[in-house]
Amino acid sequence: MLLIRIIEDNKNDYQNLKTQLLKYAFSHDVELKTEVIHDYQHLNLRTAPEDVAVYFMDIQLGASNGIELAKELRQYQQNTKIVFVSAFPEYVFDTFVVHPEYFLRKPIDYTELEKVMLALTAELTANNEEELTVKAVPDNSVQVIKLQRLKAIKLLDSDKRLLQFITTDQEILARGRLDHFKNVLNDLAFYQSYRNTIVNLSFIQKIDHDEIELDSGERLPLAATKRSELLKKFIVFRGQN
Repeated sequence: MLLIRIIEDNKNDYQNLKTQLLKYAFSHDVELKTEVIHDYQHLNLRTAPEDVAVYFMDIQLGASNGIELAKELRQYQQNTKIVFVSAFPEYVFDTFVVHPEYFLRKPIDYTELEKVMLALTAELTANNEEELTVKAVPDNSVQVIKLQRLKAIKLLDSDKRLLQFITTDQEILARGRLDHFKNVLNDLAFYQSYRNTIVNLSFIQKIDHDEIELDSGERLPLAATKRSELLKKFIVFRGQN
């Protein structure tokens, strides 16, 4: 799922953008959630949700400047995509200092928005399919995990948000939220088989009543309510590979 934040102080403009984004989601079968920020002056960019993929940001925000807000955003969320919107196209040159992905002119035309969203969705999906970057416990070192080697993710401690990443050659402990990685890995190859487990279908050897056996013998839990759906996805996946 893509979480999109709209920072806009004009009610008609943000409602129009929200409507068009929902139209895009329906037309292209994309899971998308929008969050409108009205009180941008009290927005704490340091504590934004990890799942925010795109910011649509008006350049003129009352007495404030959206470009300055975007500069602060870049300090704490470097990988987040920024799309500036404005009724004044001459502002496009001023936005270069922030390196936005796109600039849309008000009133936003759906055809133009669709082009932007198709490009952003493709880029975000491509990034997600390649690798994950996590901070390992306990030394906080950065670990890069290639998705083609990722067998499963297990939530070991929900209070401490402790996750175990099982790969073809190692196991990594890191902090994070399983729901976040479920959204990131929203792909046919990955499936949440249990409330605390996400599994890569590529490595499944056998599906039992309440367990999954991987090709190397590891056994993972399987919820009874998820077995039927997992079997269907597994059959489709194997048929395409």
